[in-house]
Amino acid sequence: MTGVPSGRSVACLAALLSVVATPLLQGDQQDRPVFRSNTRLIEVSVIVTNRDRESVPSLTAADFQIFDDGRPQKVELFSIETGTTSAPAQPPTPPTRAQREFSNEIPRSGGVTIILLDRLNTSDSDRMFAREHVARFLEQIRPDDRVGLYVLDGNGDLRVVHDFTSDASALVRAVSKLRGNTSMALAGEQDAARLAAEENAARVEGELGNLLGGAANPSGASEMRAHYQGNRAVDTIDALEAIGHHLSGIQPRKNLIWISSGFPLQAFAYRGRSATNEISRATRSLNDANVALYAVDARGLIAAFASQGRVSVPTLSMVQTSQDILQSVSEQTGGRAFVNTNDIQGAIRRAINDGRMTYVLGYYPTDDRWNGRFHRIVVKVNRPGLDVRHREGYFAVATQEQAGSQRRDALNAAVQSPIDASALSMTLRVDPVAGHPSEYRLTVRIQPGAIGLERHADQLRGAVDVVVAQVRADGAEGRSLEKRMDISVAGERLPQFLREGLTVDHTFTLVPSAERLRVIVRDVRTGAVGAIGVSRQQLEAIVR
Repeated sequence: MTGVPSGRSVACLAALLSVVATPLLQGDQQDRPVFRSNTRLIEVSVIVTNRDRESVPSLTAADFQIFDDGRPQKVELFSIETGTTSAPAQPPTPPTRAQREFSNEIPRSGGVTIILLDRLNTSDSDRMFAREHVARFLEQIRPDDRVGLYVLDGNGDLRVVHDFTSDASALVRAVSKLRGNTSMALAGEQDAARLAAEENAARVEGELGNLLGGAANPSGASEMRAHYQGNRAVDTIDALEAIGHHLSGIQPRKNLIWISSGFPLQAFAYRGRSATNEISRATRSLNDANVALYAVDARGLIAAFASQGRVSVPTLSMVQTSQDILQSVSEQTGGRAFVNTNDIQGAIRRAINDGRMTYVLGYYPTDDRWNGRFHRIVVKVNRPGLDVRHREGYFAVATQEQAGSQRRDALNAAVQSPIDASALSMTLRVDPVAGHPSEYRLTVRIQPGAIGLERHADQLRGAVDVVVAQVRADGAEGRSLEKRMDISVAGERLPQFLREGLTVDHTFTLVPSAERLRVIVRDVRTGAVGAIGVSRQQLEAIVR
């Protein structure tokens, strides 16, 4: 969890609260909120398999060695997560028409798997091929599988098609309803590539020689292709980052199965961005949320790799170029990439099975300089012939108040994100204002356990940013509330804070062009985000 202290640091919690809340520690230990302290426990989820790709049980803390930038570390925390639940997950109850209360909380126990169908980066034929395999897999999910279905649409929008469930029929129905939605960016890029090829052929033949003057500058078609490709790359990273924020409230390891045809890493340069920085943006969010990404090439077995395969792309080099992003993000999050195989449903099953037994190691780095530098993690097992996989490392990001531009960018991203974020648990109640049909009163309650509080003498202090925004269909947004709230609790006020958390009241007028409401809360010190979205239809239903 890149430099963010773990909720498992119970010993640190006791030390933090002993001065100001000793009587509270004598109650129910399970119900007591967990606060973050200055102590930095780094947690690493580790998958250990044998030569047959089977999970290896019965390992102990003594079987592991962990290194941070080459320095051996003491394992302070050791646990085993089985990735199963005591009862199958049930489909979520559909909201009533006049629902007034909303929450960003999602299941917090047991392993979960997200299948992300990438329609932005995948051609129509490959998308249909992948969808058939996903449907076959979903028909056979096990009672203890908890699967959610997400879609990255052809216009770059990320959608939750179905929340986590073990109901196979509900998931299959959700997949069967996915129709059409051609990626306009991919189609435009392919058209531009054909035009560029025609221009190049004409240039070689001399037909355009005089007009172009033999110039070596990129043609308009090449620039158009680069534009579409760059948009696909950035929209994809935005979606992966949003999924990390969305899932950060779930404690155990999560599997994200990204079914995609990928894109070349050079696409980032077309938008003036660094491939390294963009990939780090996605992997940092996923690693913070303990999400292992498994990329599955939607093109299946490429003809260039076998005499009998599906012809999706013309050359081997183009295939490998677009697979680099699949390999890179998978490796950096402790997952793996499945490429050049027609067994897509088998790849999904192997990815899910990876999470059935996870070893969690925690340590306090001997190098406690939190200067933003990347730390590489290496985990070894003292038994031969085993495969050990985990995230590559973490960024030692300081938790003091972050720069204004960084906070502003994070808030803007949370407002524009199409899905909720759960690192800060929160509930939202919306009530109409009597006599004013377009006015609503919001009551936002932020759970105390996730807020980053620091001890100052006999007080616990922290701060959160709160934003209430209305977003139009074109992405433009207006904010009726944007403020920082400082928190300082001690003595008699602490028990009340532990019971009630932090409450924010706000009244706003729904503007005619608004498509949805976004309520964002961000911890100033840790950067953790909670976000809830409410559609215009849901708001208007409250009044009816």
